[in-house]
Amino acid sequence: MTLEELTDRFVDIAQTRAKKAGRKFLPEAANDFRNLATTGARTLLAITDPKKRDQSIKKAEKDIIRWTDAMINEAMRLTRVEDYPRDALGERTFHAAKLRLCPLPPFC
Repeated sequence: MTLEELTDRFVDIAQTRAKKAGRKFLPEAANDFRNLATTGARTLLAITDPKKRDQSIKKAEKDIIRWTDAMINEAMRLTRVEDYPRDALGERTFHAAKLRLCPLPPFC
């Protein structure tokens, strides 16, 4: 698996999760998320033991879902307290998830 393939896999997981919640990534958040996914993918692909790498990738996929869920929850909160788009995940939701979850190896 290449860096681009694993990064795309993580991004696809997040986009699918967001879509199920009726949301989509705004361009700035999509860029931030892709950078996060690339960081994680690079770290995971550096693991030389194939079994350990595969286990770590499976855990990372679950953590991508946790990250996306944190963004969705923040977007729902923002929608209740201010005029935040009901179908969006933006930079504010990305950074709120980052504050809540980091450190979260291999992503941050």
